[in-house]
Amino acid sequence: MKRKQKILLGITSFVAVICISVIVYIFAFKQHSFDTNISSLENNQEQSEEVKVDDETVEEENQPSENIPEVEEPQDDNTDAVQENQEVNNKKDSNQNQEESKTEITEDNSNSNSESDVPIESPDETPEKEEEPVEKTQEELNNEKRNQIMSTYNVTIKYGSEIGSYKPRGENPVLMTDSGRINSYLSRIEAALKVYPAGFFKEMKDAGMPVTFYLIERVPSNSFAGLTDKQYYSDIKITLTTTGFFERTLHHEIMHYIDCYLEIKLYPEKHYESYQALNPSDFVYGTNNNSYVFNSSNPISNYYFINTYAQRHVLEDRASLFEDLMARPYINSDCYTELSPLRQKAKLISEQIDRAYNSVSSSTYKHWERFIK
Repeated sequence: MKRKQKILLGITSFVAVICISVIVYIFAFKQHSFDTNISSLENNQEQSEEVKVDDETVEEENQPSENIPEVEEPQDDNTDAVQENQEVNNKKDSNQNQEESKTEITEDNSNSNSESDVPIESPDETPEKEEEPVEKTQEELNNEKRNQIMSTYNVTIKYGSEIGSYKPRGENPVLMTDSGRINSYLSRIEAALKVYPAGFFKEMKDAGMPVTFYLIERVPSNSFAGLTDKQYYSDIKITLTTTGFFERTLHHEIMHYIDCYLEIKLYPEKHYESYQALNPSDFVYGTNNNSYVFNSSNPISNYYFINTYAQRHVLEDRASLFEDLMARPYINSDCYTELSPLRQKAKLISEQIDRAYNSVSSSTYKHWERFIK
């Protein structure tokens, strides 16, 4: 029994020692941690004080020279109030700045709106549309064509009401007013003038003998298909109707115009006298003698006149022959052979033109020489 008591007492004592040792150890650990914290705080405080000292030193170094009064810092009691006042002032300044900013934005918007109210002309970036060409009338086309012919050949052409009060051979002409017919006859005039040498009509115009073509339908009496009015050499008028062979009539009347020019250029030579001398000795103009006309029933040696109309006058003879030389569509094997008197007459006309015109030379193409070369 005593032995058990001793054992329990020993165990109790051992446990007590262990507990005391643990308590001592815990207390010692806490004390060491506390001392460490105290030491850390002291070190931080010392560093803070050193920084303050350094800052104060820097501030003192940055202070201006002497005699500047030091400003006393407010006491701790007033610090909170000062901070509150400063915050209030900051808020006021912030609100004021916001209001000023809003005011500026409002003014900017106002200015922007006022400027936008003024219409701004933007550059016309879209290219202008090309105007569609207006289709020309036939009358306009006729006039352009007529002007082109007149410019090219140095002649004047009139039709319709442009003829005015002019009366060929004293008759009131029936005017050509149909635009389609006018266009057709303008083309025929142009085709006929093309076969003349370049500058041929200009040479006569420059010499003071311009020509005007009057294009009409007809005269009431139908007394002529074409007429050359040479009353004034300074104003030669050729009237052309649609009642005959138009191209032949045109060349016929142009020969009358040429003879007017030859009369001036070859003066004092009477150029038609040498032509007249080629006729039969017994022939007189104004009489008809069918035995001297180009006709298959007559011998070639009797071909003195191209037709019976040529026997009316020497100038009509020349114009009728020239008309045939210019307008004949084919070469007749008998009309202009070496045995035909018509060949001699044609060669004489050609020779006279060569001598009178500067625009004609031996190298010039001469449509009237097609059958006599």
